[in-house]
Amino acid sequence: MKSVLISIQPYYVFLIIAKAMGWSIDKEKTIELRTTRPRDKNWNNLVEIYCSKNKKSFNQIPKKYQPLMQRFLGKVVGKWLCNKIDSYVAHEDNKDYWDLSVKEWEDLKQISCLTIPQILDYSEHSDNLYGLHISDLKIYDKPKDLSEFKHWVNDKDYDGWNEQRTKIVKGFVLRPITRPFQSWGYIEV
Repeated sequence: MKSVLISIQPYYVFLIIAKAMGWSIDKEKTIELRTTRPRDKNWNNLVEIYCSKNKKSFNQIPKKYQPLMQRFLGKVVGKWLCNKIDSYVAHEDNKDYWDLSVKEWEDLKQISCLTIPQILDYSEHSDNLYGLHISDLKIYDKPKDLSEFKHWVNDKDYDGWNEQRTKIVKGFVLRPITRPFQSWGYIEV
């Protein structure tokens, strides 16, 4: 089976995990917006959360929570079950306009913890947005290193990291992740 590993900036990881951590904040991120979505039929609907090291984003976290969030930077902090994916489509005639009512925009702003300009900026080069719903969130007691997760790469890109632990299937090699995905990617579980 496959899971998804998703890279998220620290401030948004904070908004996702704060309630589960028992922290008192006034908003909660319950949907993650992306311009692409998982479609593999072998996806188990689990999303592993990688917290990027983006300093600008980290500085948006309230000061009292920054020391608590520090341990999550550059780590996989937990996972959620994605039991629903919403689809948002740009208007056919004007890609700068999305087919959403005022209420839908307000709802999307609240559950994504983004402003309309942030959503429009993020979706600037895409005709679609997908909202991955966050449910059954589990935070790891000890954040995990990326190297604890594996993904398939083309064997032409294989660097021979360790012959004993390598699995080759139909021209692909299963190997540990050494760098986070730009947005998201499949991992093997």
